[in-house]
Amino acid sequence: MKNYKNYNFNIASGADEEDLKYICNKLELSKYFLSINGSPKIKSKIVKDILKNYGYKKGETIMIGDSINDYEVAIKNEIKFYGYNNESLKKLCNYIIFFKEKI
Repeated sequence: MKNYKNYNFNIASGADEEDLKYICNKLELSKYFLSINGSPKIKSKIVKDILKNYGYKKGETIMIGDSINDYEVAIKNEIKFYGYNNESLKKLCNYIIFFKEKI
């Protein structure tokens, strides 16, 4: 995760927020994210709040997700979307085949 100092990363998930925070802490991933957000909040509201709270410009923000719901949340919030790990997203949007860290 070399780029965490170059870009702002936030988590917006449908999973339970307390569980997400626990898992990220246990895996020592929390330091890579400015915020970790999940249910019971609605994902579209989470993304809207992240954009507002951090002052992100919509034209400079992307969302990466693995579901049609993620794609719809990005559209609703007027940000770019990249699909990952779900073949059905390939025909709808930009698609990430794999993540590779530069050496």
